[in-house]
Amino acid sequence: MLILAGSLAMNGGSTFILRYAEALREQKKTDVLCLNKVVDQSILSELEKNANIFFMSDVIRYPFSVFSKKQISIFFPIRKKVVQQLLERNNYCVHAMGIFGLVLSYKWLSDWPDLKITVGVYHQNEFFFDLKGFFIKQMQHMLSQLPKENLIFFDEYTRELDANYFNKAFAESLLAPIGIKLPDINLAIDRNYIPGKLISVGNLVNFKTYNRHVITVIADLVQQYPFLYYEIYGEGHQTLILKELIQKLKLEKYIFLRGTINYKHFADVVSDAMAFIGSGTALLEAASLAVPAIVGIESIKTPETYGFIDEVPGFTYNELMTTLPLSSIKSKIEALLLGDAQVVIARGQMCRKKAEEFSVTVTMEAFARLTGGCKTISFKKSCFFWLKMLLSIIKFAVYDILNIDTRFKNRRNESSLMKADNNG
Repeated sequence: MLILAGSLAMNGGSTFILRYAEALREQKKTDVLCLNKVVDQSILSELEKNANIFFMSDVIRYPFSVFSKKQISIFFPIRKKVVQQLLERNNYCVHAMGIFGLVLSYKWLSDWPDLKITVGVYHQNEFFFDLKGFFIKQMQHMLSQLPKENLIFFDEYTRELDANYFNKAFAESLLAPIGIKLPDINLAIDRNYIPGKLISVGNLVNFKTYNRHVITVIADLVQQYPFLYYEIYGEGHQTLILKELIQKLKLEKYIFLRGTINYKHFADVVSDAMAFIGSGTALLEAASLAVPAIVGIESIKTPETYGFIDEVPGFTYNELMTTLPLSSIKSKIEALLLGDAQVVIARGQMCRKKAEEFSVTVTMEAFARLTGGCKTISFKKSCFFWLKMLLSIIKFAVYDILNIDTRFKNRRNESSLMKADNNG
């Protein structure tokens, strides 16, 4: 299966590809076609050990174009022999991780009608957003026309949303955890941790509102617990905003913006924390180290959480929903601060047990079913259709550059709960 990745930036999608390729390495090297030349060098170096990495400049006819490094290059004429070889050695099966991979796959159907397209819904807002435009309408139509056997979801909530929005049959599509590699640790041995150390790791983007909430919670707690401190690892649009908030609350002695870390150093940075607060696979990987993992809910406007990861049923844990009870982030942190070492260690062990449900082994079994059960589809459009698609996406790009409308680029920042309400 040829993986069509949006980029190899430091994010949950890229680290998932790392774990996927590593899990498959005894069978074969994974082929990955990256549609955007946004690359984190540490991710690339690790991935090259277990995968063959290709970029759009390798498969299009005009590799030296200024646009060859952008996802817009999916509309460029291709070098058919190169793509043919890639598809042939992957049994004419591709896996799209985002909207551009989906559109590229459909475009290839004109030349390879037996191509099997699978799609993974890695973020609840990747396909499900309320914007107008020819590209959006056609892309969402493409997704809705896929057989249910060709999709895989990674949490129950997103599968339900997409089934209601796109195709009721998607409710029966494959469901799997977003697999993590479980470290070999002995839960019977007490974990050495630093009392009061809180940590978050992840890109500092708009929808990760929990970082701001934790900062305000610490402002309430440091008078009673002066040994409490919070380390934030990551970079993004929110970096300056968080820095200003820390300064405003005079918390420079308690909260530290550490910048990005190399993925392979994650365990070294996190393993001695009293607690981890976050979302995505970083939360699961912290839990797998037996660190008490507090769920950071994306896009939430209040300093609340669903609790520790072991308190959340199923695979849905960081989307904003109405179906799970909320508690304050402060209460979860205080529960650890008020307890002795055994309280912290016991909670970490429970989080580790929950993390085992997300083992990459379970994910790989689901992907085997996905590739074995996916079906072909019929789709062929004229050059005029693809030209309209290109012009439509250029319009979104221009609007973004001119700051007229940035909603397409920032589609992941919108709460899925609000969209669900808007769409009934």
